[in-house]
Amino acid sequence: MKTIRFSKINLDWKLLNFISILFLFLFIYSPNFILLPINISYLIILLSISYVSFGNNLGRLLSIFKHREFFTYIVFFMLSIAYILLVPIITESVFDKTFLITYIRLLLDIVLVLPVFVLIFCHDLDYSTEDFLNLLVKIGVIQAVIASLMFVMPGLKIFVFNYLIELPSEKLVSQTYRGYGISNDFYFSSPLFQGLVFVVNSILYIKTSNRKYLYYYPFILLSLFINARITILVLPVFFAVIFCLSFYYDDLRWLQKLSGLFLFFLWVLSFIGIYFLFNPEKMESLIWIVEGVLGGIGALSGNILESKTLTIMFREHLHLPQRVSQLWLGSR
Repeated sequence: MKTIRFSKINLDWKLLNFISILFLFLFIYSPNFILLPINISYLIILLSISYVSFGNNLGRLLSIFKHREFFTYIVFFMLSIAYILLVPIITESVFDKTFLITYIRLLLDIVLVLPVFVLIFCHDLDYSTEDFLNLLVKIGVIQAVIASLMFVMPGLKIFVFNYLIELPSEKLVSQTYRGYGISNDFYFSSPLFQGLVFVVNSILYIKTSNRKYLYYYPFILLSLFINARITILVLPVFFAVIFCLSFYYDDLRWLQKLSGLFLFFLWVLSFIGIYFLFNPEKMESLIWIVEGVLGGIGALSGNILESKTLTIMFREHLHLPQRVSQLWLGSR
């Protein structure tokens, strides 16, 4: 009887673990499935409400709110919402309700969905901090593998956007060198999280010396660069993390690990070069990435116009205040 009970508990844990990881993946990347009538994020909200309504989960959820750090974060977030409401009243800016709705929607994630994931992984599944960081890396690698497969198999990309998820942006029709992976945003959110995964993967590699983290790098890097060239900036962050943390965890053995990483990356670059040699139709993506790298190098030399990405950022997304009120309250 004890053996049967243990097997059932083990099976329940594995089932809850699988479902939780699946929904965390969907929460992070939030793809719009063609056959699903509602946005996946709203489905996760409904499931979170159901979870809170079960047993003593509501009491455990409220206990999270008592933490000083969480309360402080909520206060600053509410001040941001109040700022959005106040600016149109004080200034001549037009009230933008979509921006306000977005912030309120994010508030729901902060006070409900994220705490529910904390309860599930920390209490129900008994994850440690390192376990959860390792999980985030695995989720990022799953996305990276999907992106890599879509990159090397054009038919798979066509299948995904025709039968699985909706095309997030019409720009992807003309920008065929983007749009690899299962995500709702290939321009900002997905590359940003993949960059975070890249850094966390580096931390775990330095701490554990486990070689599996080396094998994750090619997939993570590819998923980064083929969707957003700006994520190349993660590389100097990576080397800074390697340099600092290796002293903390491993004394001076960081030199050995860093040289090993250089050799590994050289092997990866050689493999990528051979792939493009035998698949010239993919050269458009490579040219796009190389142009971004060369533009970044040119920008570092002092000429911002060398980088198309930085030029767009400074010309279209950088707005300097014209009046004193805009300096403190901004403008639409």
